Amino acid sequence: MAKEVSIAVVGGGLSGWSAAYFMSKKASITRLRIDVFDAKHTVGGRAKSIGNVDVGGAWIWPSNTLARSLIDKLCVPHFEDTMAGNAVEGHSHVNITTHLSTCVTEVQYNHNNRVVLHWKNLETGNVDSTEVDLVALPSRLAAQSIIFSPPLPAQSHKAMLQLNIWMASMAKISLRFTTPWWTKGAHPINYLRAPSQWIAQLMDASTPHVNAIVAFTVPPPFPMTSPTYSTSPSELTQSTSEFDKWLRELVASIQAIASSRYFRVSDSDWKATLEYLDLYSWQHDQFIFSTDGIHKPGHDLYYQHPNDGGDVLREPIRFPDDPTKIGIVFAGSETDNLFPGFVEGALRAGRRCAEDLQHVN
Repeated sequence: MAKEVSIAVVGGGLSGWSAAYFMSKKASITRLRIDVFDAKHTVGGRAKSIGNVDVGGAWIWPSNTLARSLIDKLCVPHFEDTMAGNAVEGHSHVNITTHLSTCVTEVQYNHNNRVVLHWKNLETGNVDSTEVDLVALPSRLAAQSIIFSPPLPAQSHKAMLQLNIWMASMAKISLRFTTPWWTKGAHPINYLRAPSQWIAQLMDASTPHVNAIVAFTVPPPFPMTSPTYSTSPSELTQSTSEFDKWLRELVASIQAIASSRYFRVSDSDWKATLEYLDLYSWQHDQFIFSTDGIHKPGHDLYYQHPNDGGDVLREPIRFPDDPTKIGIVFAGSETDNLFPGFVEGALRAGRRCAEDLQHVN
């Protein structure tokens, strides 16, 4: 019987699941077990929605050939089944299991040329460990939340700490309406700037089930017990909290676009059609880490995808006792050299990690 190779994927975002998917495709030459760990109670990473409205990464561009080919090949129902959070039996020689609400706390990568992961279930408090042949993990998160023994090379650790994570110092606000007034305007709403330094971009985020627009914005300047905040227009109007006063200013700047010469939505029509507001502050997400720099106080808000993280994070970490074998590879959209911060970059980074699998046996 062929040797079973064990892989641990830390982080159940698009890049982590891409790594698991492409690794499973290489399983024709061996028996393969893949364990996916995610500290949250669900998977998806920054591909997130509230009330069927996107508040994270969601757009696929014409140049994103890998993402488009996977969408055609897998189809949405298959992708949702794979990411449901239960054990998945893909083929007789591949076993993929997810571990939700499970935080990896320590990685030891010099143990008989294998890697030992120590992890804790955040719901039960149970701690355990598992021994694998290869670990794929998001670099920025790992640098700030995982202990490595022995320590990672200094240049790798420095690159991990300096890596900018797309959207991590921003928030997204979504507004749901009964009627999509923006589809009847004289100008597409996508990329229109609101007359406010706190709103970067407006986009149509409608689905077959809901009419909505979203906007990139600064994160709330107030403590949040949860990165998610939802409210109805009536509750927002009546509230006297500083948070809701701040949120009303954001909504007013978006309403200014609706009432402009492009759309001419009256105040009464705005109030009659606005159903609900949702905000997700990625800066308040405890599992997202980034350096500062996307928003600078006193300047207009702008958004940009991070620059190339450098070749350092695309190089695997090899075992000290046997440099011909690798034990750790870095995933995450921002480690891709062509599409850092994009869905395409996440998938490409996962595929790169899978290509390193050939050096494990």
